[in-house]
Order: sequence, then C-alpha cells, then structure tokens
Amino acid sequence: MKTVICLLASAIALCGTVFAQNKEKTPNQNTPNQNKNKILIAYFSWGGNTRSMAKQIQEQTGGDLFEIVAVKPYPKNYDECVSLAKKEQQNNTRPQFSGEVKNIADYDVIFVGYPNWWGSMPMVLFTFLEK
Repeated sequence: MKTVICLLASAIALCGTVFAQNKEKTPNQNTPNQNKNKILIAYFSWGGNTRSMAKQIQEQTGGDLFEIVAVKPYPKNYDECVSLAKKEQQNNTRPQFSGEVKNIADYDVIFVGYPNWWGSMPMVLFTFLEK
C-alpha cells in the first residue's frame, strides 16, 4: 500500500522539526530510513522555502528528491506571480512541468510539498498528481 503525504510548506517545516527531534532522540540510528521504505520527496518551490524543507526531509529520510519545475517559469515578481496563479486557478489550467519520476510505482512513501496559492496548490501540482 502506497502512502502519499501532501504538505504545505509550513507543514513541511513542522515535519523537518519532528524529524530533527527524532534524530536527536535516537543517536545510535545508522541510517535515516532503517525500515528501507523507498521514499520520494516531490516538491514545487517558488521562493525557496519548500525546497529547503524538502531537502531537510531528504536528509532525514534518505529519500529521492524530485523538483516539480514548470516549463513556463512563474514570474519572480510576487505580484505578477500571484496574478498568474489566480488566473490559472480560475481557468483550471494544467501547466506542464519538466522531467518525470521514473518508476514512481516503486516508491512506498511519497511526500508532496508546495506553497499555498489562493487557498490551494499551485496548478502545476495538479498536473504532476494527475500524471
């Protein structure tokens, strides 16, 4: 049975804290993922916060990282990005992303990280999850 964990950037920060606390409590642990689950951390990051948290989860779990990168990059300017994100959501747009996760069926646990845009996920996440 697969486990998919969808997390907002703030929730990922909490997970990073929990992983760090657990690591401190078990200093004799040799590897972060002793039960040998195959873990994927897929994330989209606009400003870098989600990327940072995804890397912390990767360090704690030994999972594979996959950054979801929109083919047409989102604007760096905050107001322009917010405007585009709102328009994409209103139009139910499915922006394409580059790359792919090879053998996604091989993963036992999948973390999905993203920022909260207009009370939802960035639309590129819907594209990723639908694939």
